[in-house]
Amino acid sequence: MTQQIETHVVKPETYFTLGGENHVIIPNTSENKMDTLIEDFHSYIKSNVGTDLSEEDKDQLYGNAQNFIKDLKRELRDAKFNFFLNRRQYSFLTTLVLQKMEYDVNTVFIAIEIRDLMVTLKDMEFKNDDEIKSCQMTPTEVTYLYHIISTHKVRGLTSDAFNFANILRRIGEISKIINYYDNSSKSLTEDLSTWAYNMGSVPVSDETTQSQEVNEELYSEESDQ
Repeated sequence: MTQQIETHVVKPETYFTLGGENHVIIPNTSENKMDTLIEDFHSYIKSNVGTDLSEEDKDQLYGNAQNFIKDLKRELRDAKFNFFLNRRQYSFLTTLVLQKMEYDVNTVFIAIEIRDLMVTLKDMEFKNDDEIKSCQMTPTEVTYLYHIISTHKVRGLTSDAFNFANILRRIGEISKIINYYDNSSKSLTEDLSTWAYNMGSVPVSDETTQSQEVNEELYSEESDQ
């Protein structure tokens, strides 16, 4: 049987152009690490069929292949994305989060988690209103920020509306990259299941448990930090 090992998602742009300049959303080191893990996983399962091996050797192959996915998820969790805004947009965002938004039992603790980040952004200095600067945010911080401000409403097409739209656009660009690598890890997990099934190592039905164990391990590591 021919194995389907290609990643079933299309990679989005990892930069945007503004004022004739390209601005990188994800640092090249993080992007290269995750791309390499995806490529190495594909190469590994292509070159290791494992059908004539002992069960112990098959388990070893499976564990090695699974480590590529674990490392990909870990790299994504710890990645720092560049969040670009200008002075007015940062001012709008920090004032919104720190002073204007109303929080309830479902959002107040999330808002507290990014308070220090917002305070740091509030102190950023700019040469003028057109200059854009970046701060670094983890996927968790990006998710928290969107969750908080997604319920905000602006009245009319004032400057606040345009500032809000640009903030959402920058968040959306980061989210596309996060979703790409997250979906890639899910696609690799499916390929891992098919590959293991073909060599008679791990039944497809067991893969859900294996994937859950990976996620629980990573969550446990994050909670301990």
